Amino acid sequence: MIREKVKVNVSARTAKEPALFDEQFRLAVEAAPNAMILVDSGGSIVLINSLVERLFGYAREELMGQSIEVLLPEKHRRGHIAFRASFMSDPVARPMGAGRDLYGCHKDGTEIPLEIGLNPLSTTEGMFVLASAIDLRERKLQEERLKESLREKEVLLKEIHHRVKNNLQVIASLLDIQASYSKEPGVKEVFRESRNRVHAMGMIHERLYRSRNLDRIDLGEYLRDMTSDLLDSYGTNRELITLSVIAQPVPVNLDTANCCGLIVHELVSNSLKHAFVHRGHGTITIDIQTRTENDSSPLIVVKVSDDGVGFPENIDFQQAESMGLQLTNTLIDQLQGSIELDAAHGTTFALSFRELQDKERVPAPDGFQPSEQGRHA
Repeated sequence: MIREKVKVNVSARTAKEPALFDEQFRLAVEAAPNAMILVDSGGSIVLINSLVERLFGYAREELMGQSIEVLLPEKHRRGHIAFRASFMSDPVARPMGAGRDLYGCHKDGTEIPLEIGLNPLSTTEGMFVLASAIDLRERKLQEERLKESLREKEVLLKEIHHRVKNNLQVIASLLDIQASYSKEPGVKEVFRESRNRVHAMGMIHERLYRSRNLDRIDLGEYLRDMTSDLLDSYGTNRELITLSVIAQPVPVNLDTANCCGLIVHELVSNSLKHAFVHRGHGTITIDIQTRTENDSSPLIVVKVSDDGVGFPENIDFQQAESMGLQLTNTLIDQLQGSIELDAAHGTTFALSFRELQDKERVPAPDGFQPSEQGRHA
């Protein structure tokens, strides 16, 4: 027990300032907002406040003189004795058990999750430790509720992606069926292009459905799979026309992936239809890079290149009348990005943009009015 006067120094050095009266110290401990326990160098409880009684279910007189381990679960008591001895050899104010869960034990045996702070007190009667205990049960309960809410939302998002993917597959199948009724090659080509666009959008939802991250997709992996399927849809001989995707991991959200994917789809389709018509072989390359500028979000640069005949000089791709290039320019507006053409050696389109943030998407104009003119679609 602390008798008469106690000299306190929270830095654990012998106090030189005037002594604090025992009653003043007790009143300060009692008025603390947390459960407070004063323990002597031997680990015996010498002082508690009323919040300790409320937290652990013991009456004050039941705890006075008891070992501090009485407030711990049985399985932790032996280890705590060793910890206590270690702390007393180097008594520095610090939180206890940083990075791991700590538990106390109620009188009825219930384990209580706690946050513990330790403050050494050097007095004329020896070293004491003032421990503060915060009940974490309500916080843990809120955390579990939040985790359960997140699990429910993940299940819902997976179901949404699954249904969207299935609906897009149905649309693609309907386009295939409709194309089978036409004998006109031009009509069949329009249906195939539309079907491929729908498939490109559906692939995003397929990847998100199977991913642990339900709102982000790796752009390089998506473009690699999407363009590979695109080559298959054109019946491309992979020994004659090769596709290479060079990409570092670039995770983007659904809106960004959707716009970028459709743009790349149109550009690769354009290369497959027009770049190698006179020789039947060539290479298409997709190169994805990121650049960090100041404090803004990284700039994503996607280059789509082919070593084919080159883009016609008499066509302004930004004012093109074909549906494919009109769609490309519209999607660039939605991405709030820019695109440049280099036709010096083959054709290279360089698309630059940043990941779309919430409410940044620009609505597409009402419909397209593609002309029958224009060699590039």
